[in-house]
Amino acid sequence: METLNNTEKSGYGSRLGMICILISGSVGTGNMWRYPRLVCTYGGAFIIATVVGLLLIAIPLCMNENFMGRASRHSAPGAFRDLLGPKFTWMGTFATLCYFMMHCNYTVILAWCVRYTFMSAGGTYFGVEDKMALFNSVASRDVFTGICWVGIVALAWIFASRQSMLEKGAKFIVPAMAVILFIMIGFAATREGGVEGLKYSYSFTAGELVDPNIWLQAITQDFWSLGSGTMLCVTMAKFARKDEDIVVNTKIQGFGDASFAQLATLAVLPCIPGTEFVVPCDTVLLSVGLIPENEVSKSAGVQLDPITKGPIVDNTMETSVPGIFACGNVVHVNDLVDNVSRESEIAGASAAVFSDKGESADKKKVSPGNLVRYVVPQYVNSQVNSDVKMYFRVTEPLKNVTIQAKAGDEVIYKKKKQFVNPGEMEQISVEADKLNAMQNAGITVSVEKNEEA
Repeated sequence: METLNNTEKSGYGSRLGMICILISGSVGTGNMWRYPRLVCTYGGAFIIATVVGLLLIAIPLCMNENFMGRASRHSAPGAFRDLLGPKFTWMGTFATLCYFMMHCNYTVILAWCVRYTFMSAGGTYFGVEDKMALFNSVASRDVFTGICWVGIVALAWIFASRQSMLEKGAKFIVPAMAVILFIMIGFAATREGGVEGLKYSYSFTAGELVDPNIWLQAITQDFWSLGSGTMLCVTMAKFARKDEDIVVNTKIQGFGDASFAQLATLAVLPCIPGTEFVVPCDTVLLSVGLIPENEVSKSAGVQLDPITKGPIVDNTMETSVPGIFACGNVVHVNDLVDNVSRESEIAGASAAVFSDKGESADKKKVSPGNLVRYVVPQYVNSQVNSDVKMYFRVTEPLKNVTIQAKAGDEVIYKKKKQFVNPGEMEQISVEADKLNAMQNAGITVSVEKNEEA
């Protein structure tokens, strides 16, 4: 096996050069785009979780990769071969191939950025009202974007084939990025409302620190941003001197990457006035996240379901208050926008019928049964004109089950299913004739475990 003592590598010109290469290899879209968005969504609790994940998971993994690169003097395939054995070479090859495919995507994104830079410098970007049409043009059918991509790939090849150029480039780019971000921070923080925007994004409550979703997003961010597990650090560390302090270098790499994410957050989140505009309209429909917000429903006296936190509705999407209809994520969290659209169509048509007739129909109760957390709709009209779709979630992951709906003691729907999961909404469609024949009997939707063969 090749070791440090018998393998010739040119080595980095300085420790600063190596650290700049490590940081520049980690900083990317995860820092500039994803991190600020998640801070805005989850606040200061997300920042704390990312620091903990960085210390306990991401940095140790990158540290291990840096040790592998320095010890083997090879990229991932050779490192796995020399340190773990020839039969593990495929693991390093697979990791390298995955990272190569990732960077094929990054070169395209970088081409967009360069194209936008030229457009901004030339004044052709500003004043364009339809930004989405502009993006579609830049991303799919702009000749100059293709030229930018070719130039980027050529530069990447030149820098990658000449280690000294790569090191010099990193020593220039990393400080330059920091200077640009500080300038952007100075501009953003002095805008009206900028400080208030940052206060909103960085505040948190103690309860948010135990939110599992925030921790999942934070750990994902650490992996996405620092590059733990991609084996890039193996390649970058193979040129390290044998007396290089890998532990300190990796910590600098990790917190350097995190620092750029924080700088990007400070540059992006402050409010910028003057971007508001007026849209004349008759009706406003708001879609603001997946958690039902029902202050309006409460003020109208609409009865809410304690499980879904949304209004209790019937198959026409009418609430407990006659003439008030609700649909979509205000009723319950939907997995698919198709379901939201379908509910909105039903609510709109039903509201039109109500405005004409001015009365509500008698209803039958729909209840969650065994292993079912909730069912929507919670009521069905005594007489229906079409089949009724019912949506529900189970209480736990299950295999080999039977989904059934009963009206009293009579089964009006039955279907076997191999897998059900609380994270995926289930739906059944009960025939109108069966519902109409049940008179006023209540309906129960349940899930039963099948006996193993």
